[in-house]
Amino acid sequence: APGSQEPILDVTTVGPTSPSDVSPPEPRRRRPLGVIFRQPGLSAAVGAVVVAQGVMAIAMSVVGLEMHHHGQDLGAISVALGVHIVGMFGLSPILGAAVDRYGRLPGLVGGLLVCAIGAVGLVLGPTLTTVLPAIFLVGVGWNLAYLAGTARVADATEPEERAASLGALDMAGLFTSASMAVLGPALLSVVNIGPLMMLAAVIAVLPAIALARGRPVMVTA
Repeated sequence: APGSQEPILDVTTVGPTSPSDVSPPEPRRRRPLGVIFRQPGLSAAVGAVVVAQGVMAIAMSVVGLEMHHHGQDLGAISVALGVHIVGMFGLSPILGAAVDRYGRLPGLVGGLLVCAIGAVGLVLGPTLTTVLPAIFLVGVGWNLAYLAGTARVADATEPEERAASLGALDMAGLFTSASMAVLGPALLSVVNIGPLMMLAAVIAVLPAIALARGRPVMVTA
């Protein structure tokens, strides 16, 4: 209308005039790894992963040698190792969904027990009919325990400290694998595969029993 005036907008009340006027949020303080892994139940979860990694590595390092000692050709040994790798990774989406549904603790206990069953199966003989299902189960057990342990570490960490924590878990597992890959063949030169794999099975079963009875790991479904 004639004579009316437009309202004057005071831009100083709208907001900051430049990005420099915005105060950045205070960064969260990341906890040391020692503090993170001392949380209740987390050290037990990491220990279960490391044990599963060790059993898997020692089985994988000696099965080809044992088959070769009993006259199996390289083709058969390659098939056995291929089946083992399928067991390690082929069921990951299914096993991961099971860990999310039934919880971290059942995944850790179940993975260790499956590793133990596979290790015992390797005692039955060096032929493909016995080796393939056994070495497959060792891989599946490792996968299940690894997924559950990794998820447990993720549950217990903040986003800004998660990558470092998972890296530490991987380093512990890989160090164990490297050690067992050297120790396994050395032990096989002293004892046959029977006592070696039975010992590996016992090493897997003991922490599984401790986890199941003590229930130190939080179950998240």
